[in-house]
Amino acid sequence: VVEKEEPLTERQRRTYRYTLSREMYSQNGVPFIYSAMGEHYSDIARQYNLFLREVLSFNDAAEDCELPKGTVVYLQAKKNKAAKGYDEYVVEEGMGMREISQKFAVKMRKLCKINKVSEDYIPAVGEVIILR
Repeated sequence: VVEKEEPLTERQRRTYRYTLSREMYSQNGVPFIYSAMGEHYSDIARQYNLFLREVLSFNDAAEDCELPKGTVVYLQAKKNKAAKGYDEYVVEEGMGMREISQKFAVKMRKLCKINKVSEDYIPAVGEVIILR
């Protein structure tokens, strides 16, 4: 009798790379980590005993996906405005509203409301975005 081996699921195929002592950082009073190579939001949620939907919400992400190494992943909800001293930001190449939201730990919805733009708005390089 020959047993047929079942194919592995996506989750089973992933190789997990965790360090036992992971450095935690903070931006605007919100704790975050940097993703490791091959990590998904779901991996980070599991590691920090959070629900996937919480981690996605904290990071204004639509779905679980593989993250580029070094991606900022917030572990709590971002703030409604940037920290004092960060009143505005001059948009640089490759920066959209979500990237600015992640850089300053400001909720995407609030950042867009402050600037009177939609969440799919793409700011021009050199444009000034109000952070608080």
